Amino acid sequence: ESGRIGEFAIAEHVDDGFTEVDRFTPGIKRMQGAVRRGDHHFVSQSDRLHPGTLWSGRRDALTPDSVRLPVGCEDLALDLEAGLLWSLGEHPWRRVVRGIPLHRLGIASGTGDGASSRRT
Repeated sequence: ESGRIGEFAIAEHVDDGFTEVDRFTPGIKRMQGAVRRGDHHFVSQSDRLHPGTLWSGRRDALTPDSVRLPVGCEDLALDLEAGLLWSLGEHPWRRVVRGIPLHRLGIASGTGDGASSRRT
């Protein structure tokens, strides 16, 4: 419940490192990965041997989505060109990569401003 989501700006030059842009604590147990598109956030939550939960919405109003994630879900990645949210399950003997169409999540695909990857 105390896991944090942070966003960092990566400098153009390697020697300049990165700068923290934002950080918040959504209060989700067993949170694994997160991404955002504009103001819309997605957070993966593992549930041991059960399918994972995808939380979605504005950062102050995340709710469980009806789309289930793989068992042992971990990181998330947005692929705007393909129109997919990728999730992977890393539970032993149940490893899977799953692409969820963005239209099923109410998000328009296509490249544009406001896409950012986040990681817990």
